[in-house]
This record gives sequence, C-alpha cells and structure tokens, in this order.
Amino acid sequence: MLRKGFIRGRIPAVASCLLVVSMLLSSLTGLAQPGSAAAAQKTGFKDLPDTHWAAQAISRMNDYGVVSGYPDSSVRPNQPITRVELAAMLNRLFGIQAGNSSEAIKDIAVGTWAHRQMSLAFGSGYLELSSDGAASPGRPVTRAEAAVALAKLFRLQAADDKPVSFTDVGSLEDNVVHAIDALVSGSYAKGFPDGTYRPNKTITRAELAALLDRMISLYAGQSGTIDIRSVKGNAIVNKDGAVLKETVIDGHLYLAPGIGDGDARLDRVTVRGTTFVLGGGENSIHIRDSHLNTLVVDRQEGPVRVVLTGTVETLRIEGPARIVLEEGAVIKQLILAPGAGQSVIEGKGSVQTFDNQAVEVRFNGQLLPAGISSGSGVTPASGGGGGGGGGGNPSTPANPWTLVWSDEFDDNAIDPAKWTFDLTNGASVNNPGWGNNELQYYTSRPENVKEENGRLVITARKEDYEGFGYTSSRIKTKGLFSKTYGKFEIRAKTPAGKGLWPAIWMLPENSAYGVWAASGELDIMETWGSRPDTIAGTIHYGQQWPGNTHSGNEYKFTDSTTQQFHTYSIEWEPNEIRWYVDGILYSTKNDWYSRSQNEPANYAYPAPFDQPFHLLMNLAVGGNFDGDPTPDTVFPQAMEIDYVRVYELTGRSYHPPTPPNFVKEAYAPGSKLPQAPDNDLVYNGGFTETIAGDPGMGIDGTAHWNLFQEANASASVAIEPINNRNYIKVNIASAGSNAYSVQPLSIVSLAKGRNYKLTFEAKTDTARGLNVKLTGGQSRGFVAYSPTLSAPLTDTFQTYEMMFQMKEASDAAARIEFNMGTNARPVWLGNVKLVEVDALPFDHDSPKIPYGSEGNHIYNGTFDLGEPDRLSYWHLTAQGSAVAAANVDPAVRKLNVTVTDGGSGAQDVQLAQKGLSLIQGQPYRLTWEGSANTPRQVIVRFVSKDGSEVYAEQTIDLTALEENHTFSFTMQGATTDEGQIVFQLGGSTGSLRWDNVKLVRLGEYLDPGVVKFPLRNGQFDAGLAAWSGIANDGAVLAPSVEQSQAKLAIGAIGTQPWSVLFLQDELLTANTVSYIVQFDAYATTNRKLQVVAENGSYQRAFDRTVDLTATKQRFKFEFTKSGTETVGLKFLLGALPGDTALGAHDVFLDNIVFEPKAAVAVSNRLANGTFDANAAGWTSYFHDAAGVAGSVAAEDGELKVEVSRSGPDSWNAQIDYENATIEQNKSYRLSFDARASINRSIQVVVEHKGGDYQKYLEPRTVQLTSQMQSFSYSFSSSSATDAGAHVNFLLGRIDAEIGSPHSVWFDNVSLVEVPAAAAEGRSLQNGHFDENMEYWKTYLSDGAETSGFSIDNQSLKVDFPNYDGWFPWSTQLYQDQLQLLAGKTYVLSFKASSSINKSVLVQVERSGSGLHLSAQSLALTAAADTYSFEFTVGGEQDENAKLNFLLGSQNVPGDQFQPHSIWIDEVALTEKP
Repeated sequence: MLRKGFIRGRIPAVASCLLVVSMLLSSLTGLAQPGSAAAAQKTGFKDLPDTHWAAQAISRMNDYGVVSGYPDSSVRPNQPITRVELAAMLNRLFGIQAGNSSEAIKDIAVGTWAHRQMSLAFGSGYLELSSDGAASPGRPVTRAEAAVALAKLFRLQAADDKPVSFTDVGSLEDNVVHAIDALVSGSYAKGFPDGTYRPNKTITRAELAALLDRMISLYAGQSGTIDIRSVKGNAIVNKDGAVLKETVIDGHLYLAPGIGDGDARLDRVTVRGTTFVLGGGENSIHIRDSHLNTLVVDRQEGPVRVVLTGTVETLRIEGPARIVLEEGAVIKQLILAPGAGQSVIEGKGSVQTFDNQAVEVRFNGQLLPAGISSGSGVTPASGGGGGGGGGGNPSTPANPWTLVWSDEFDDNAIDPAKWTFDLTNGASVNNPGWGNNELQYYTSRPENVKEENGRLVITARKEDYEGFGYTSSRIKTKGLFSKTYGKFEIRAKTPAGKGLWPAIWMLPENSAYGVWAASGELDIMETWGSRPDTIAGTIHYGQQWPGNTHSGNEYKFTDSTTQQFHTYSIEWEPNEIRWYVDGILYSTKNDWYSRSQNEPANYAYPAPFDQPFHLLMNLAVGGNFDGDPTPDTVFPQAMEIDYVRVYELTGRSYHPPTPPNFVKEAYAPGSKLPQAPDNDLVYNGGFTETIAGDPGMGIDGTAHWNLFQEANASASVAIEPINNRNYIKVNIASAGSNAYSVQPLSIVSLAKGRNYKLTFEAKTDTARGLNVKLTGGQSRGFVAYSPTLSAPLTDTFQTYEMMFQMKEASDAAARIEFNMGTNARPVWLGNVKLVEVDALPFDHDSPKIPYGSEGNHIYNGTFDLGEPDRLSYWHLTAQGSAVAAANVDPAVRKLNVTVTDGGSGAQDVQLAQKGLSLIQGQPYRLTWEGSANTPRQVIVRFVSKDGSEVYAEQTIDLTALEENHTFSFTMQGATTDEGQIVFQLGGSTGSLRWDNVKLVRLGEYLDPGVVKFPLRNGQFDAGLAAWSGIANDGAVLAPSVEQSQAKLAIGAIGTQPWSVLFLQDELLTANTVSYIVQFDAYATTNRKLQVVAENGSYQRAFDRTVDLTATKQRFKFEFTKSGTETVGLKFLLGALPGDTALGAHDVFLDNIVFEPKAAVAVSNRLANGTFDANAAGWTSYFHDAAGVAGSVAAEDGELKVEVSRSGPDSWNAQIDYENATIEQNKSYRLSFDARASINRSIQVVVEHKGGDYQKYLEPRTVQLTSQMQSFSYSFSSSSATDAGAHVNFLLGRIDAEIGSPHSVWFDNVSLVEVPAAAAEGRSLQNGHFDENMEYWKTYLSDGAETSGFSIDNQSLKVDFPNYDGWFPWSTQLYQDQLQLLAGKTYVLSFKASSSINKSVLVQVERSGSGLHLSAQSLALTAAADTYSFEFTVGGEQDENAKLNFLLGSQNVPGDQFQPHSIWIDEVALTEKP
C-alpha cells in the first residue's frame, strides 16, 4: 500500500499489456508474443505489404523461424499451402527432428527435403499417408486437414459443454469434426457468416500463419531466462537451456521436442491448462516451486527425467520417464498410462493417489502395484534424488514452519496486547490523506473495527465524522509484535466497489535506513474494489520518496473473487520473498536495494528487508489506488479476517542473503539496437535528425524523442547550436506539481542482465535541479530500471553520468526520462548517450565527496554499505610475516580484524581508506569506536596518496571496552582529494573491533564553487521579485509589500499545510555545507508557521515549525545540507496541526536569510564586522561645536559607541567604515545587529564619502531598543565603480533631539555582494489615499521634523511642527516598483496644497540612476491646484521606477522653520493614449 502521494503508477495489468502492446515483449531473441514490435516493422518480403491483413502474423512466424519465404524474397501469402509446407512449418514450430515414419513413402525420393519433412510429420502422428502409401506433398491442404493436424499436434480437445455446429460438417468423420470443434471452441478458428465451416476449402499460407499466431501467445526459441509475468494463451518452449520464470500461463504449455536431450526449467510457474513434456532427456526438465494443473510426460524419442517441486494436480506419464519428487513436491494424482512401463518415481515428495496402468514401474526402488491406490500423502522415507534402494516404512514429510504468533479472533474482543491503531486522516502524523489522498478518517470505534463470529471485521462507512465523509479502521501490531523473516499467513475476504482499497501489508518497525521507502514496505495483499478478481503482492524499496521504486505481480482469480475467503501468505527469507494465494505460488522477488538520502552507496544486501517489520490491515476509501467512490459504491462495506498466523522457519536454515545474479540476455524483438560508431543506444542524442512521420518534440531535429506535459504543465522546445553541437532548450511556461510534469524522453532498448552507462550534458540559466532515470512505460507501471540521478544544474554545461544494470525483463521500449517539472527555469540538454559497459565496478578509491548532515569524509564507517561483505571502501593489508583477516558480522555490523601474526611492527598490518578530501589549514576531528581483546596500542595516520607525506599522526590505547576515540588535527599539507586514513594494527596478535568511523571538518570554509548567497530579495526592497505566493485547496492568499516587508493577507487557510505557500525556488545548495535560515515574522493572530527547504521531489533538507504572535520575532536556524541540488525555501501557512480554525489574518515576513553559514565571513567587504578583538577599521565623528562627545571601543565582541547627546542634526554623531568598494552594476546587502541603552532612532547610509556624497543606499531609519535586533537592506549601483564609499551610521538627531548620555552597540555588520532580484513592476497604486498610505514610502533626514504622515479627509497630509530639513530630499514621499514601458509617453497628475507658500519638487526616477521626468518645481499655496506633466521613457523598460515628492526646504534659512502642512491627493500616472 503506497504511503506517499504524487506517484504516477501502481502495479498495472502488466501481464495482459505485455501480450498486446508493441515493443514490450521478451528477454530473448527468438522469444516473442503477439503484438510485438517486429510486426510494426517492415515485413522483409517483397510481396507482403505492411497493410496486408496477415502481415503481423507472418512476420512473427518469420521471427520464430517457422516461415522463411522463397529465394526470390517473396512469401506468397495468398498461395494455398501444400502438405509438405504445412509439415515443414509445424516441424520447425515444435522443433521436431526425430521420429521418422517407418512406413515407405512411394511418391517422394528418399533423402530429399520433402521426404525428411513428411517423414517427421508422419512419425509424429499429425499427418497420415494415404491408403496407398502416398504422401502427396504438393497437394494443397484443406481447412479440415489443417484442423486435424493442429488438433493432434497441440493435443487439443473439444469443449464438451460447447459443441460447435456447422451446416457442412455432418458428413465428416468424427475425428475431423472433433478437431474443428477443438479449434473453434478455443477461439483459434471460426466459421463463415452463413453458418458453414467450408472444410474442403484450401487454406492459404497467410491463413495458416494467422491461425498459428492465434494459437501461440508465447514462443521461446532460444536459451535464457524468460521473465514474463502472464501469458493469456498457449506457450511453447522450444530450446535447450530455456528458463521460464515467475509466469502464469492461462493456456497450455508445450516443452517441445526442440529441447532435444537438453534441459529446460520452470521456476515458480503456474499453468492453468496442461503442461506437456515432449522434449528433454537425462539432463532433466526441472520444475521448481510451480503449480501445474495437469502435467503430461510423453517424450517420443526416449526416456526423460523430470525433477519436481511444487504442486501438480494431475501427473500423467505416457511413456518411459524418470520422475524425481524433491522435498515439498505434492502430486495429488499420478496416472501411469500403459506406455509408461519401466518408469521410475523417486524422491521425498508426496503422491496422494496412484493410478498405475503400466508394468515395471518403481516407486523409490519398490515395484508399484497395478491399479488405483492411495498414497495417503506419504512417500517412502528413504526416497531421494539418487534413485532406488532402501525401501522402508512411510512417514509424513516434516513441515518446516513452526507457529510463533497468531490471532484467531475468536474471543469477541480485540487483544490490546497484539493490536493498536492508526487514527485520524493522517494529519496527526503530518501525512494528510495518508499520503495517497485517501478520504476516510480512521477510528478504533466498534462501528469500524470489532471481533464478531470468530472474525476481525473492518467496516468502511459513509458518514460525516471529524470533518470527513467516510470512516474506517487501520489496525496494526507496531510496538507489540514485529519479526524479521518468516511466514505470514492471513485468511481474509474483502469487499467490492469502486474506491475501496483493502490491504494486508507490512512496514518496518524502525526506519533503520531512512523514511519511506528507503526502509521498505512489504504488501502481502492489496486489491482494487473495482477489480475484485485481482490482487497484487508488492515490495517498495530504493531511496526516500520519490526516489523509491517497487516490484510486484498480480494474481487473477479464475473462478472466484476476493469477496470469498482466501488464504494470503508470504514466505520471507533473506534471499527472496514468495507470495501465495491458497497455497499457489504466484510471485517471487529476490532483487531489491536500499539507499539513504545522499549515502555514497547502497546498504549491503538484503537491506531493507533484513529488519523487523510489523503487520497492518486496513480498508481505505478513495485515493490514488482505485480512485474515489462513485454513486454506485455501496456502504457500509466490510473486510473480514479469519485469522493471522506467523511462523518461524525451523525445519531448515534460512537461505543465505545472496544477491541475485542476472544473466546477460539478447535484446528483445523490435529493439533499437546499438548504433555505430560508439554503439550508442540513444537515437538522435545530438538532436540533428528529422524523420518524416515522426513528430519528435514538435520541431525539426527531435526525431525519436517525445515531450510529455502533464495537464497542469506547459513547455516548448527549441534547438540551439552551441560550439558546433545542437542542444535542445526546454522553455517551461508552467512547471506543474510533479517532477515528471515536464518530461523530454527518449525511447531506448534495454536487455536484462546488461550493464549501461548514461551520459548527457545539461545546464540552466541560473541554478535548478534535474532528475533523470530510466523506466518502463505505462504498461509496465513506469517501473524504474535505474536509480534516480539528481543533477544540480548551473549556468554552465556539465557532463552527468549514471551507471546501472537492467534487472527487469528486457524492454524494447524503455524510456530515458528527463524530469524537469516543479521548476520553471529553462534547461539546455544535449549529447545524450547510452552505451553498454562490461561491468559496474565498485569504486573503492576515487575521491570521496563528504556526505551526510555532518559532512562525514569516511565512507562506510558503519560497515553496512556496499558489497555483501560490508567491507567496501576499506583495505586490510599485511606485509612481511604478518597475517590478518577482516570480516563484518551482519548481526552486529562491526568490523572485526583478527591478527594472527603481527609482523615486526605496527606498520605491518594496515587498515586504510583512500580518496579523502583534505583542505590545507582546515581543522578536522576523527572519531570512532574501537576495542581490542587485550590492551594494545594502534597508530592512526593521515597520509598522502603514496604514503610518503604524513599529515597527522596519533597513538591510541585500546582496551577490551568499546570506547569512543577522538583525534583532532589541522591539515598541514597541500589541499588534496587523494589523502588516506591508515590505522596501523600490527606488532602483536589479537582481535580488534571497529565501528562508527567518522571524519568531519570543523573550520568555516566554502569551496569557490559554492553559491554564497542563493536567496534573492530577502529584504523585499525589490517588492516581491523572486518570490511567489500560492493558494490551493480553497485557500485565499494576497501577497504584497508593505513598508519593505512581505505582507501575506490570508483569507482562508485551506485544508493542508501547503495550501498556502510563500516561496522562492531555484536556490542552489552544496553538499556538507552548513546553512543558516533566518527571518523576522509576526502575525495579526496567533498561529503556526512551517518553514522548509526541499528539492523538486519534495525531499526536505530543513523543516521547522514556529509560533507567531503579534510581536515581531527573529527566528534563526542552522542545518547542514546533504547533497548538492537546488531547493526551494517555502513558508507553509495553510492548515498546520493546531491551526485548523483560523479566520482571515495577515502574516508579515522580512529580512529573510538563506545562505551558507560561512558566506558572510568569506565575502564581507568590511574587514571587521564582528569586533571579536577590536574596533579596527571603524572611525567616528562627534561634533564638538554642538556639544556632542563620544567614544568607540570593542567590548565583549560588540562595538560600543558612547554618545553624550545627539546634537541638533543627524550627522552630529557618526561611526563609519571607510574605503568600501561599490562596483558598477552589482547588488549588495548591508546587514547589522544593533541595540541602545535608550529607545531611539538611528540612520544608516551607504554613500561616497566626500564631494556630492552620492548615495548607493538611501538613508534608512531604524528604531533601536535595549534588545539586540537584526536589520538588513539591499541596494544596487549603476554608477561607476567607487572605491571610496563608506558605510555610515548617523547617531545624531533623527527624531527628537536627545540631551542625555547613552550607548549604542553594533555587531555582525556586513556588506556583501548578492544576486540582483529583478523588480516586478506595477502600475501606481492608492493614488487617492482613501483609507491609508499603502504602497507609499517616506524618508526623513538632515533634522527634518514631522509629526507624521496621515490621511486627512481622503488626502495625504504631511505635518511639519517646526523644520522640514535643509535639502529638498530631506523629506520625501515616494512610491517605487513602478513599471514604465520603453518608448511610451506617460502623464503624471495630482493635486497639492500647503498651509504656507512653499516650493517643492516632484520627479520620476529611473531605477539605478537617472530620471525619466526631471525635477519639476511646484509653488504650493493654500489652494488645492492640479498639476500635470508628460514624459517619454527612453532606453529600456523600467521595472522599478520611482515617483518622488521632495518636500524639504530649498536651503532657505528661516522661512520654513515654522509649523506647516502639505496635502497631496488624486495622484495618477497613466500611459498617454
């Protein structure tokens, strides 16, 4: 049962799809099924056009080697087939090479091809000589003759209950009528509309090919494993060495004479028809763990040996045979026909009933009596695979399974010592809808779950409960019972109805390998309510979702449904898991893996299925599996469980955990084979080919490729030549909600057991992620053939590589999926290649990228990764006379080193790991757990690649106690990625134990390739540029910027935490780098906020939930990134747990930081911003003439400024950092922490020092309190580079003058270059000031005094109680982020008045520098005059223009040193028509 949403596929009807979908067929050349790709290709015969009605059938017969055509390249499909041609085709089909007729053939010369073919046909009995001994090889075959020959050869029987009646067959002999009946009742042949069969009508070559095509659903004509899940008809195996594996065959199976004296194998095969053993010899037909309805052994050429395990309902032996019944084999009825004389039956299996009609038949060395006898389910105890002798008394074979836990549900009360419950709809565990969009609310009420009449009853009801429309129950043993390995058996019945999802499944008791599905899931049985005749058994494994995969099979009932009781079970061993229904084996899995996020290798096999799992049983309603209920779905519905039984394997040991070995197989028919010159399997990986009829991705140059776009996604493709090579550029208009929402894909062919390497080049325009994997198509449930490659793209081309082995059935139509959804950044892709490689070498010694949250440099320090011996990446060497061995006990997973000869010194036995990355001057800490059976010393060293240079060394004392050891050092050598850690263990004998080896770097360091400031516009100085607000599930969100902070007006929170999202995507993060997440936040109501950093596959690197109040708070977090990839920083403001009843409210965010912890330290343009030692680099100014005095000093890691008073002007007290460089066309962020001993305001400005004091960051006013606060501002400069700028803090008079001494403290002052965030321009807002000043901003400096900006009778009023500042810009009212289009003319109009006659200015400023509308002087009076100005936008479009009213003085002393007010209203900025 899937545990997570956004999954594209489940386990579809793979079996049936395999039979009908082109290019999804076999694993072998010579293995084919109807509907193969071969049929869609050119037939190869000059007289057989693709449009011929039998073209596909003839092509398949040609593939099988049955039809070969004529020397002139014709096949003559409409020509009547002759008797010798019929014989030749059928002989080839079954591989008949022996059995020549002893009768003389008078009309064919001996030794000719015709004599050979007709003699084989007569010897096999499907054709007969005429009464006068004539073969008539050239006579055309009639429909009646063909029916008799095929019925005999295929051993068909007419359906007794469905006699076929044709008006023209009454005069025919009975055997002919029966043959026609057999073909027609099997749906292989049919009559004509007039009710006739026309038996004497000749049959053409095309008609015979089509008839054979309908009779054969699977044809195996070559050696190798055939791994096809289901065959909906008959199957022929016609080659020595063929292995049919895990297949359900609805028709008959023919192990044909073409097997010769070789062997063939059935491995976990179910055959619902009859299995005919017609070939094979002493090398045996092996039938392992299979369920056969009827097995007929009738090899004409001599005895055959058949080795059996599993169950056979009826075994009929027609000729001499040797039958070996291995332990566990069950033959319910054994019939020995008269021709079976001299046969031998032996072994430890059981036979329930004998019917012996032959003579000299021996059963385990004893003659078997004639007639019918009961075996009583027993067999002689001395029997075995070796053949006779011994005799002895019968005994019952031992059952290897012993019951260890059960619940029979017969006491009318659910046992709390065995069962507990999952409750709610999943929101209680932060998994709403249980990850599958399920609709039910789980309870433990008796209305939903109870014991009744000896059964556990789980009932799904349609009712309103806790806000949901359905209730049900999920019961589990977690915390009470779990088990590793064993047999789990449940007898149950489940209901039918669209939208019902019953499941019996298992989850890990502890997620030892990571969250779902890295730690596995084991589905014993689940079914679709809309498909009650089918169940599925599945395992889920791999990586954390969505890097997980699954593998499973379906079982289809033929004469019942899940609505009747059935017994469902698994047998779980370390090397395989087997699924049974009512004792019938229908699926076996032995290939899986587990890999935690960003681990360097898979966990050692058999992880994840080597841990304790607990049991779950539930009845879900709705969701991704069977969809939602329809009006026709009846409620209530119940799932009933008769018993649950768990067994331990006691009759033998569990099989060892041996990983499966996959034999390299041929490519399937219809495959796109490797191309010269480099054997590339990607057709048109360079995007140069255009093919008529192939639309590609909608443009020329993209043949052989497709572009998938989910319904909610949109993208387009263009070809761009770059450096003499074509690349596609994928432009994404809408990225969708899933990684696969936008997906270019290439169809390639893969063969089972072969190893492949995929390479490609890719980039984006900034940074983003790209997920790539190879899968099957929809008919294969999009099953993963490769791991997922997460490629972090940058703005330069890089080559990415992935290697894998194809472990699923060969696929002629596999897909390379380039998943580009969830991110709208474009992707360039090219030079895509897929080639075969000889092997997938385990790379022990290549440079190792530190991994995990701590940046561990040691790989497999826990001794549970990589190869089965768990020693991957480590080398144990002994020199001289020293002898030592290493092993890892899978149970405890610790390294054991046994030194039996220590040599002459510690250096003679060494445990080493190579490829360590060590950076010069950086501090490191090594930790590990170590012990020895006797006290001893070992030496740990860090050395160069060749060992000649020792970077660090320490001697460690070991005792018998397993203790933690630590070695700290600073790397003294040159930076390398080929260092080694070496433990020197020699010098004495003994045993040592090692575990949890870890090496981490302690110092702050950023690789030059790390993006230091990935977040853009965290201060919202560019509006909402780079940020997105999203509302789903009924949520309402209106984001805006108010007073340089993000205001998120939330009208409704929706139903999920992510229903309201405020986010920024495309943040490139680096592996093992420590990041900080900081932000200011408050809300108009108390509520929770969840902040996460997650990649495009929703895997979270960071996740925290905080409580917001009306008071602004600064939140600060740190985390270490594991893996290099792009992530999104997302603020989740939907329905978080505990916040489900919030009304309309606002949330405010500001000063958001997401960056490496060391980014500021390595990028700060101010050499001393932390004041750890002193105040170096900072200067101060105190205006003596105004009576201002002060001092500056570093104190406790802060800069302390003591000020005697403020003075009358802002500049009367200053501290600054001089000679900061501001570069042209760069963007910056100024950040600092500040507090004061009194509540007061200060200003900060970044400007050129001297001259015109050109400002780069306009003066910003901040309010200080006794609490340290963080402040941050961003700005850009389009002016020429200035190396004489300074960061200046103005501590003089900002508001009211301060006359008392006080102190101001600063810390963490930084000026860093950051990526620019292009402002998103808009039209002018709120020009009528009807309610407030939203969108308008103000600026005060130079001692300007206002008692405030306010709304007065729907006009903006500016009150000056005394002084308006010395310069026009000392008091400003402005609105920025205005969009002005290039070349357009605009009209600015407004009303303004003043209580005194006053001149002010208005201008429209270009972003960066310059003016769209130069400063216009306004002579204001008490009358409200209307002003209007026109201007035309030159140059480029401006997304951050600024309308600015400059209301300060004009250097007029005295005139405006008086109280006065200014009113502004009806401001409009419109494009001129």
